[in-house]
Amino acid sequence: MKKWKKFLSALLLTGLLTSLTGCATTPKDTSDASVAESTGEVDYNAEVEYTIWALATSEDSKATFHEAAERVKKKFPNVTLQVEDDPQDGDVKIKTMAAAGTMPDFYVTNNSLVQLFKRSNNNQPLDKWLNDTGLIDQLDPGKMKDIVDPYDGKIYAVNRPSGPLEFVANQKVFDRLGLEIPTNYDEFLHVVEVCRENDILPMALSFKEGFQCAQLFECMLTRDEISLWDIDKGDIKTSEEAFTTAANKMKALIDSEFYSPSAFTMTEQDALTAFESGQAAMFMASGLYHIISLDREMNSSDLVLMGYPWQEAGKPLDKSLRAGGNDRNTGYTVSPSAEQLDVAGTWLSYFSLELADLEYARGMCMKVTNNDVPLSDTVGELSKSFANQDFAMLTPMPWAWDHGESYAVLCEQCNKFFTGDYAIEDFLKNMQSEMDEVLSSK
Repeated sequence: MKKWKKFLSALLLTGLLTSLTGCATTPKDTSDASVAESTGEVDYNAEVEYTIWALATSEDSKATFHEAAERVKKKFPNVTLQVEDDPQDGDVKIKTMAAAGTMPDFYVTNNSLVQLFKRSNNNQPLDKWLNDTGLIDQLDPGKMKDIVDPYDGKIYAVNRPSGPLEFVANQKVFDRLGLEIPTNYDEFLHVVEVCRENDILPMALSFKEGFQCAQLFECMLTRDEISLWDIDKGDIKTSEEAFTTAANKMKALIDSEFYSPSAFTMTEQDALTAFESGQAAMFMASGLYHIISLDREMNSSDLVLMGYPWQEAGKPLDKSLRAGGNDRNTGYTVSPSAEQLDVAGTWLSYFSLELADLEYARGMCMKVTNNDVPLSDTVGELSKSFANQDFAMLTPMPWAWDHGESYAVLCEQCNKFFTGDYAIEDFLKNMQSEMDEVLSSK
């Protein structure tokens, strides 16, 4: 871990301290390129109130948020929080407030926001306080690549990945149909065919959310170690052979009816219910959120974590390459305009790690620290085995791509492709053409 401390410290010394903001008692315009340095002094008894936009959408997540805040109160007894709900409006409000210089002290950022706010000094890396407190040593070195910004190596938020998309098979349904769990693309097509012959839904899927078709297509792309994020970064074009191969395989699956036409109107809960009731042979679980539900509603011994069996016959099934689950640069961050910036940054550093450990213990995210944190007894065996996996590749969730506009372009094109009425050539050509416009405007 020392090498990471040196690495991150070196980055801070190469001009990045110029982006740090001094103490302020009122909101100020942080769009000016010249901002003051932090003082480096932390008053742990400071009496200050901070506004935080909390992303806590369930009773469990709300309870975990407040418990993490209470734990940090032992370090900062006089820091109080004004908690507001994160607007979840596609970043419209935070961008408006950043332009006006009235940002909340703490808010939930994402990769697209991080890259955008770098241009206006509305970002505040946490590296300084993570290093000064020694908390950097608690972050698992093996997970650091999924936490630091891929472009400048800084930490803008402590990402807590919820886990990648997982194909889950109901072994009872497979046994009833006389099927083996598929291990390659041809075998998967055979499973789809037999399921359809027996009026069983091959895979329960929901495409009601705008990003879900894109994520499923990315499951195919990762077989060649590429992702939609690579287009967003400008590292690859859809004219390359790997995209054509992935699109052809996915089109054959679409034509084989491996999901129900009602997938575009079904909710995730509808799809989950269909699988749990034995109406579907397979299900695409969204990380730990669905895995925990399956553990609770079904017998874990009947469930098989499949990986993505879409590689050519004869090639090994690589379960280390997964799509989704990595929200890179996503998590709570501090505004440069926060009062007593060093107090704010230090408070948030402690809060971020407390929250990460609590959420892991309760089966809400993958583990990112090297702290000795046991999973709760309420977390089932399937969830435990899933949460403790290591992955060589986790692609970012669609909202964690570099550009906000990419989300609309890529998701819209994939949604159109999954209707089955979109030619492969048009799909790939139009996707690249629209992405070229996004990238050329940056």
